[in-house]
Amino acid sequence: MEKIRIVFRADGGTQIGLGHISRCLAIAGRLKQNFNISFAIQEPGPQLVTLLKDVCAHIIPLPPGDDYQKDAKQFAEHLHANDIVVLDGYSFDSTYQLFCKKHSSKVIYIDDLHTMHMYADGVINHCGDISPELYDGQNYTRYFLGTAYAILREPFLQATAMKRTINEIDTLFINMGGADIHNYSLQIIRHCATISSIRQIYLLTGSANPHLASLKNYIESADNQKITLLYNLQAGEVCDYMLKSQVAICASSVIAYEACCAGVGLILYKTASNQNDIYRFLTQKKLGIGVESLELLPENIEEFVAYPQLIAAQINLQKKYFDGNSLVRIEEIFYSLVND
Repeated sequence: MEKIRIVFRADGGTQIGLGHISRCLAIAGRLKQNFNISFAIQEPGPQLVTLLKDVCAHIIPLPPGDDYQKDAKQFAEHLHANDIVVLDGYSFDSTYQLFCKKHSSKVIYIDDLHTMHMYADGVINHCGDISPELYDGQNYTRYFLGTAYAILREPFLQATAMKRTINEIDTLFINMGGADIHNYSLQIIRHCATISSIRQIYLLTGSANPHLASLKNYIESADNQKITLLYNLQAGEVCDYMLKSQVAICASSVIAYEACCAGVGLILYKTASNQNDIYRFLTQKKLGIGVESLELLPENIEEFVAYPQLIAAQINLQKKYFDGNSLVRIEEIFYSLVND
């Protein structure tokens, strides 16, 4: 029996980062054994193509453009009636979803904004404390909400089984997203490099970061041996660096969820409005602490250094919401769609 095809539609690059693609890759990695995986992306670059080939047999390159009605028609030319389509991106609105439904079997929409009418058969939103009442959708639309459906890469899900005891804080992990177009990373390392108790700082960014050269120049000119710049790492490598650290300073995005899986003292900063729900959830549930101003970072870190029990309390709560089985639940969503 021929495998059913799942076609992921997402875009990524310097301006919007790779978050949408990373989420799709995490799901695709789980499903690739039992489904045929394809990715449809506007003008995928060589590095992105290399990344995608690890999980999919077929890449559908689409022409660049902001006219998503036209994009939907071009995408539909590549669809088959029995395909399952997964959409991850803010441009894939109600009209786009409806168009995909007419040219495929089922549509899944990955969401974090709950701002549009949903025509998708299923909606995945892994932000905590989100309820179906926030959504406007069709009667047939099913909702898979909360951290039980956290879209995370496999090494981090495996890390949830580890028990960490942190007594000394001397290593930081920093990530403000793969693109970080506002260069928050540079501001953060300037503040953190002055903290005498911190001996090692791992700064992770992406090759899509337009400020990569300025970060390298700062680290070299400051001759600061405690800062290590990391980019183009595999998920397992990122997880290893988190596990070497006691405190993570992260954007309020998927990377913050991955930090929760690793079990660290978590400091959150909002870099975009689409991070509101994750920021609110993690801070209200005390899985992390939020900072409104980056100038306050040294004060927050020194508090962790003085009171390591604060980190222990965070880690205990992190384990409550991230059990390592979220991709299993997401896989079951696709099997249920096939059997409908």
